[in-house]
Amino acid sequence: MDTFSVIRHFFTRMSCRFCNESFHTDDVHLIGRGSNYFVVAIHCHSCGKHNGDAAVGVEHMNATDAAAEQLAQQFDSEALSLDDLIEAMARRFAVEDPELTPKDFERFALKDTIQDNDVLEAHEFIQKLDSGWMQWIPEELRSSVVLEETDNIQPS
Repeated sequence: MDTFSVIRHFFTRMSCRFCNESFHTDDVHLIGRGSNYFVVAIHCHSCGKHNGDAAVGVEHMNATDAAAEQLAQQFDSEALSLDDLIEAMARRFAVEDPELTPKDFERFALKDTIQDNDVLEAHEFIQKLDSGWMQWIPEELRSSVVLEETDNIQPS
């Protein structure tokens, strides 16, 4: 299976922001490509709306990597579904966040999993913010918040 096919399948796990229909592999269109990335456009097959473009970075597996070879053999023998292959590859080739320390990961592991309602509540909170939003920033972090001057911005 080629890399672009895996990328197309990955997007089937997502749905249209306009009609909430799950994407099909045919909804993902290649619009650009580099040596380690693909640029795709996502168009919903159901409502026809453009859902955006995405740059997808890829890391090619080294053929001598025994774990990668085993995954490929399992997939070829159909002992592994494409979803399983994608999840296994994501675990195998996970990219570490350079801003997070091992202590951060330990701290996050103790937290409850974020649920749908948590995201909705955060969205509603952000929507209700007004000019006094700085009160919600902890005092020690306020000096790092950069405010852009908007008085002199001319409309384009």
